[in-house]
Amino acid sequence: MRKNDKRTTNVALKHFLSIIISSLLIALPLISGAADGKTEYSAGDLTQGQENIVRRARQVLEIEWTAQENIVAWEGYSEFKAGETYQGIPYGMPNNAKNYVPYGTSFDVFLEAVSDTESLMYTSFSTRTSIAPYYSLDCSAFISWVWNLEELHKTWDLVLVASRVYSLDNIEVGDVLNKSADHVVLIYSVEYDDTGNIARVGIAESAPPIAKLTFYGQGEKLPLSMINDIYIDDDYIILRYAERDSVEYVHNCLIPIDNDFCSLCIIQNTVGVSKLLDALTSRQEKMQIK
Repeated sequence: MRKNDKRTTNVALKHFLSIIISSLLIALPLISGAADGKTEYSAGDLTQGQENIVRRARQVLEIEWTAQENIVAWEGYSEFKAGETYQGIPYGMPNNAKNYVPYGTSFDVFLEAVSDTESLMYTSFSTRTSIAPYYSLDCSAFISWVWNLEELHKTWDLVLVASRVYSLDNIEVGDVLNKSADHVVLIYSVEYDDTGNIARVGIAESAPPIAKLTFYGQGEKLPLSMINDIYIDDDYIILRYAERDSVEYVHNCLIPIDNDFCSLCIIQNTVGVSKLLDALTSRQEKMQIK
């Protein structure tokens, strides 16, 4: 290929890419508008703080990563297998606060580590009580993150920043079920039936081997009564963060929540582009159906 032909091709390619990016940027307000509504799993009127708590939880639950080599999971009873893609931050109790994801180690650094077989993710463990992935997250650190606490808290001192709720009938999104020196989980969603009674509850937690979301109640395999059996009957108490309505959410291009894309999502990572194109395609299909 002659130099002039090559130059012409490069100019044409850049022009084509600029058109694509410009079109995507124009579409961003239409697509990202979904982020202003309620999340798929939440019902009822939520404050901005409650919505932000859910979004922060979803960042931990929905981040995707692929193991490059086998990684031993919590206590060594299972492992994350090389070549498989997982969703969520692995469970663990790092002996250094800097190794908690995303509290001490950002989502971005975590993804860099799992993509590099020479990183500490594949060469050593970081835990206080058992074998666990070097970069990981335990239950109370998860709640510290979703409540946007300035410092990491443990199950025994979360009560210092919260008020007590005395009945499951009064739980709200953003509350936690906490057992001191044991475990804590987040009330991720609360849905009601036509009579105003709680019909379905979502519980998010950082638990072995990886962060997860479980639903109880109407339409689910697990009955609503199991929440009482598993937690309340086992001495868990309900806590509500005192500064709940001041919790902020920070967008991350690597984990766009509710299609909250920005221009950097397109420029910096192909995951954002792929998801944005899917969202555009879905929107176009819905418009054609109408």
